[in-house]
Amino acid sequence: MTTLTIVHNGTSLQISGTYCRGYGDSHDEPGQDACFEVERITDSGVDVTHLHDMDEISDLALDAYLADAAFEAGQAADLKRDEVLA
Repeated sequence: MTTLTIVHNGTSLQISGTYCRGYGDSHDEPGQDACFEVERITDSGVDVTHLHDMDEISDLALDAYLADAAFEAGQAADLKRDEVLA
């Protein structure tokens, strides 16, 4: 389980859930887009899951997850380049 922090309508929310990587279609199965399955939404430690549109929060969490992953990949590439140049 992963926990992310997003800002939604001016409020900082902690989103707990699981990232599911998408895959392309095949002859046997249709493809599936990547998604973030939200399990819980908290605001200052209080569970507010029932107050939010899960599809909207899931989309925002997926965007945040992918942005974090891209940032980490960029940092790893920078470190590797620095090691080669050193």
